[in-house]
Amino acid sequence: MRINVIDYEGATKIYDEDISKLVRDILPNITSRFEVETDLPWIADLEVHKALMTRRLSGGLKLIYSSGFVYKLDKSIGVLIPTIQLYAPKILTYDLKRLKGILYHEYLCFLHQCYHGLDWKPKIIWNPKKENAQLYYDIFVDLEKALEMALRCFKDEEALMDFLEAEVDFFLSTLTGKIKIEVLSGFPEVYEEVEPIEDYKSVVKALTIRPAIIVDKIYTGDELPDLREKLSSRAMLLEKYLMLSELFREKVF
Repeated sequence: MRINVIDYEGATKIYDEDISKLVRDILPNITSRFEVETDLPWIADLEVHKALMTRRLSGGLKLIYSSGFVYKLDKSIGVLIPTIQLYAPKILTYDLKRLKGILYHEYLCFLHQCYHGLDWKPKIIWNPKKENAQLYYDIFVDLEKALEMALRCFKDEEALMDFLEAEVDFFLSTLTGKIKIEVLSGFPEVYEEVEPIEDYKSVVKALTIRPAIIVDKIYTGDELPDLREKLSSRAMLLEKYLMLSELFREKVF
């Protein structure tokens, strides 16, 4: 795993020490903790971008990103590397619990690609008549991917429950507007541009060059532990999940 800082013209240097601490100590500690809790290696690179990544939505709304995931070509070895991108203006406002949740979420979604393949498609589709339905649909699908892979990958029961609770609480707070969005100033704003994958076969190769060390350790049974049963073991967590599911249904389907 490599951690790189991506600078942008006009980005403030006020938070450079905070970013250095993030790269030097906090992010490696989180990825190491993931390896302990799942017995899986962390093979994705990390990037900390000194920019505010946004996306324009219909209705005059704007989405501000905390993180993203891409396959980046390493020209020195000719291989596409799974890369989690973190955006400094938002992640520097998060506490350790939320930052850990973001990294775990992104990596578990990557593991879903490893396990199910790039051609996996969800069985349901969004309602095109609802405003921004595709956006909420993508969020919903990624959440379901992360929850499934958490059930497959975590070896430590307490760590599993902590992750499930953090995911449900965060997404419920976001959809209900109860979470206060904080963004640090001094960073240039850049707009999300979805770049097509030019060489699909190369991405498939990127997913197949390392799998014995990952896929062989992921639980492959068809009968996963029941998610709702797991959630019911913590006070109000199942109720929160059902409320979250209902909110997604209202916005997506």
